Amino acid sequence: MAGIFTAVLSFGPCSAQDVNREYQKKAQNIGKIIRYVDWPKDKLGAGAPFVIGIFGNDEASDQIKEIIGGRRIKDRDVVVKHCATIQEISGCHVLFVSRSEEARLGKILGEVRGDPILTVGECDSFLKKGGIFNLRVILGEVQVEINERNAKRSNLQLAPTLEPLLRAQANS
Repeated sequence: MAGIFTAVLSFGPCSAQDVNREYQKKAQNIGKIIRYVDWPKDKLGAGAPFVIGIFGNDEASDQIKEIIGGRRIKDRDVVVKHCATIQEISGCHVLFVSRSEEARLGKILGEVRGDPILTVGECDSFLKKGGIFNLRVILGEVQVEINERNAKRSNLQLAPTLEPLLRAQANS
C-alpha cells in the first residue's frame, strides 16, 4: 500500500435509519481496522486495556461505545472514554475525532503528531491535517481513507492484509 487508499461502502437513501446505520458501520470499521494495526510494544502495557478515546459528542461516539466498548481486541479489554481535553489523549491507543470538532482538528491532531495513537476521523480535511484513517460520507456512501505516511510518522505498522479487507468491504 502506498499513499492514500479509499474504499467505498454503499448505503441507500439518506433517512434517519440510514444515518444510524452509517454510524454503526463506522464503529464496526474502527473495530476491524484496529485488528490490522500494530503499536510499539512500549505503548501497550502488559495486561492494560486497549483505550479508544473519543473527541466530540454525536451519534458516532454513541455507536463506538455501544459496538466496541467492553469487547476484546488484540487480547485486551476495550475501554472507550470521552476526551474533553487534549491532555486526556495521551493514554489512548485510538483517537476518534468526530466532525463536531472540525474547528479544533489542527490543534487536536498536532498534539498527537508523532505519537503512536491511531487517529480516525470523519472530516474532509482529516488526512491533510495529519489523521491516519478518515471515514466520511459522500452521496450516501461511506468512504474509508488511509494515509500511510501519517501512520508511519506515528510509529504505527499497518498490516499488508488491511487493503484487501477494505476492498472486500467496498464490494459487499
